[in-house]
Amino acid sequence: VDRLETLYQALTAKKSSATPPGGLIARLGKLLGKNEPDAQIPVRGLYMWGGVGRGKTWLMDLFYHSLPGERKLRLHFHRFMLRVHEELTALQGQIDPLDIIADRFKTETDVLCFDEFFVTDITDAMLLGGLMKALFARGITLVATSNIPPDELYRNGLQRARFLPAIDAIKQHCDIMNVDVLAM
Repeated sequence: VDRLETLYQALTAKKSSATPPGGLIARLGKLLGKNEPDAQIPVRGLYMWGGVGRGKTWLMDLFYHSLPGERKLRLHFHRFMLRVHEELTALQGQIDPLDIIADRFKTETDVLCFDEFFVTDITDAMLLGGLMKALFARGITLVATSNIPPDELYRNGLQRARFLPAIDAIKQHCDIMNVDVLAM
């Protein structure tokens, strides 16, 4: 709970001075040949993992509902990936579709809460490295729940090496908390 309180304080204190993607400054940058968005440093998020029934979802929901404003999004991880796949289908033929998707998420949220982060699908695994990097580069803070630690995500999956950047991004931008240790 202390870690969530610290995260809450950091998020509510953060002043948003960034121009939303697609704004005038972003468009001028594209005209001048600047394709990369200005990297924003997200508030360090939280990845909570542990056994079933430990209260991870309850804690995340309590945190989510306590955040003021509307620039927050809470999704079951499966629903998030479904949305990503739908957007990828609509963006076929576009250059850097993961960046476009990350821009779209940034237009609606600064905090992304995932419930039940779990990867079994090779397609999801291949997408997540680039997508996580793009979301974090836009200053989006991640709060996630999972039954397994990040290093165990997609364990023994096909071409797991291509998923490792997603794990690295999570570990770089989130504190990792084992709720089973807290329950003892």
